Amino acid sequence: MKKKTVSRVLATFLASVSLFSVVGCDTGNGDSNGGGTPHVCSFTEKIVNADYKKQNATCTTAAEYYYACACGEKGTETYHFGEATGHSGGTATCTDKAECSVCGEEYGETPAGHTGGTATCTDKAECSVCGEEYGELKEHDFKSAWMVDAIGHWRVCITSGCTETNEKEEHYGGTATETERAVCEGCGAYYGGLASHTHHYDKKIPTNTYKVTDATCEEKATYYYACSCGKAGEETYENGDYAVCVDVDKNHVCDVCKQPVGQHVAGDSTHVCVYCGENVSDCADDNNDHHCDVCGEKLSEHTGGTATSTQKAVCAICGEEYGDLLHGVIVDETIPTSKIYRLGDYMYDFTITDCNGNSYTLSNVLETKKMVVLNFWASWCGPCQSEFPVMEQAYNTYKNEVEIFAISVDSYDTQEAVRGMGLDMPAFDGTNGRDVSSHFNISAIPVTVVIDRYGIVSYMHTGAMVTLSDWTTLFDMYIADDYTPANFVE
Repeated sequence: MKKKTVSRVLATFLASVSLFSVVGCDTGNGDSNGGGTPHVCSFTEKIVNADYKKQNATCTTAAEYYYACACGEKGTETYHFGEATGHSGGTATCTDKAECSVCGEEYGETPAGHTGGTATCTDKAECSVCGEEYGELKEHDFKSAWMVDAIGHWRVCITSGCTETNEKEEHYGGTATETERAVCEGCGAYYGGLASHTHHYDKKIPTNTYKVTDATCEEKATYYYACSCGKAGEETYENGDYAVCVDVDKNHVCDVCKQPVGQHVAGDSTHVCVYCGENVSDCADDNNDHHCDVCGEKLSEHTGGTATSTQKAVCAICGEEYGDLLHGVIVDETIPTSKIYRLGDYMYDFTITDCNGNSYTLSNVLETKKMVVLNFWASWCGPCQSEFPVMEQAYNTYKNEVEIFAISVDSYDTQEAVRGMGLDMPAFDGTNGRDVSSHFNISAIPVTVVIDRYGIVSYMHTGAMVTLSDWTTLFDMYIADDYTPANFVE
């Protein structure tokens, strides 16, 4: 027994220091030199303990051990035993797996996906966790109302920041007339121009433009009938009064029509007609003191002349002022909705704001101006455009006494569009001007209306006035110091 123990100790020592896998082992035969059979190690044993462990288990692999010989010798080949410890720690997100706090590798599964945020037609939803965009764009939300311009119509996406359009096409359908543009069957907007004009020579415009002959004491002035577009026809009509008779030989008989002219007027204290030289029996008042120059009898009261708002009537006999001033009457009430102005009507007071934001009240304007001209027009109207140059030229000359309100009758003539025309006179878009234009019977344009110093509708004219004299003659008639609201012209 003692010999075997010594042999084993020796074998263990030799195995630990030998570079070879073959060692001498005592077989117990009693040989003093260990005379047993030599032992060859076979590393097939799996001995799981710390002596044979190469490395501990990791997150992904089991613990690693060296194979051993039955004699206890440890080999160089290894094997794995047990279970890997598994990954741990870290937190998964919607874009990344969890990261192992031991080995740093990703493991596990990602969550179901991004969450939160709201998609629009221009931007995908933004994840409330990671801030990344995800999912699909939302469909465009095209508003039901049409957007229109002069060419066509379309719908737009109402999402803020989106410029996408849909259903864009040119206007179509509808039928234009001479006074109304076509209405698009798609969007309901007016478009295009007016239909070709057919002349109808049924307008009476008694101005020099259409005059054929001057008046005499036997015949009234004649004028051509005109079309609403301003063109003169060939048929004529009479207008106005007869001219004053001519009596060159002072016989109280007109040299042209042979009708009586004037009356005998007695001279100083002789009762002799100062006109024809014949004696008369009636008293005379040649010094215009209303008394007979011969007998002193009172012959007359103040008479004649016409009062204005600034001057009383002047007696036609003595030349003195008499009576009261003539005051204009502008109706300071709300105009009835159905009111349509006609010649001779007094105007209801109104306030209107032009395309530059300036407000005008009719009664205030007539405190400083002798007349107000209302010119109704539209940007698409050729005759309207043709009269603007001479109208402005006349206005710039007479603007201290004359005011012109250029009022569009077309709601498509916006403030911006009217302002872009650069007119010198106050100009009004179709919307702001409607409170005035709706009270006139406007069947064709341009239309010119004169409101005199007394607030009376004194002149109405349909058609373009394209010569400077058309306007200056009109202005001179109404700003004259001796003007009276007696003659109304249509």
